Amino acid sequence: MRHFLALARTGSVRAAGSMLGVSHSTVARRVEALEARLWRRLVPITLCNYVATAHAAQLDPERGARPARWLGSSVTRIVRELVASSSYPEVPIWGTFESMAIMMEAAHAGLGFVMLPTYAGDPEPGLQRLARPDLRHVADFWLLSHRDLRDNARLRAAREGITAALTARAALFRGEAEGWRETAPLRHELAPGAGAPRA
Repeated sequence: MRHFLALARTGSVRAAGSMLGVSHSTVARRVEALEARLWRRLVPITLCNYVATAHAAQLDPERGARPARWLGSSVTRIVRELVASSSYPEVPIWGTFESMAIMMEAAHAGLGFVMLPTYAGDPEPGLQRLARPDLRHVADFWLLSHRDLRDNARLRAAREGITAALTARAALFRGEAEGWRETAPLRHELAPGAGAPRA
């Protein structure tokens, strides 16, 4: 557990290894062993860029009648990193929206582009992916069980129900929902600000 906590605090296996006085490969092995023992990876979380269908032509960064802009959020640093590595890095960021629901409403109102998890953006009526969408695998859903409760029948049933529900919708979480498969290649990358990949 101390290897995992060091990795979470420092953001990279090298820094965690330095902090603990062990090699980076030792940190990586210990964290992977912990994940195998405690967690079950369920589905990936993928982000994509969206614009309101009603305002798509006006906000097109190449031919639009109105200036295009990204809708910002309260996690400013992450939004800046996502925009900088997007297909539209020259489009400015505007506003600070506190929740995904408010950002979606702002996008519907034509206030700008929004980056959303595909499980929220793809099924949303009135939103469409940008002409050059940026699919990014940024995280995974994990299901955590304490080892003392793994055999509890009620919790096992709940875990099985959650796993079945998320697995049935895995294509939506990966950005591969029906009708979207051919729009953009998936970029596997760490969440912005997460540090270097594990060695």
